[in-house]
Amino acid sequence: PNAKHWPFAVQAAALGLLDRTAEARAAVAALLERQPDYSLEMARSDFFFCRDAARIEPFLDGLRRAGVPEHAPAAA
Repeated sequence: PNAKHWPFAVQAAALGLLDRTAEARAAVAALLERQPDYSLEMARSDFFFCRDAARIEPFLDGLRRAGVPEHAPAAA
């Protein structure tokens, strides 16, 4: 209940990179339950400390494959 979004994002990215689509989608659902506005844009900002795109892009690619949206949904 009090877990932050980060472990769920890592799980979704890993499963996405492994092409384990069903599991990746379930991980994204769990991620979005905890952080409904999570997106690739937010994931990029999580890496504010890293300027090396070669380290960030594989993680983002995994999230993309898992189904994480590029941008947060518009506020209602």
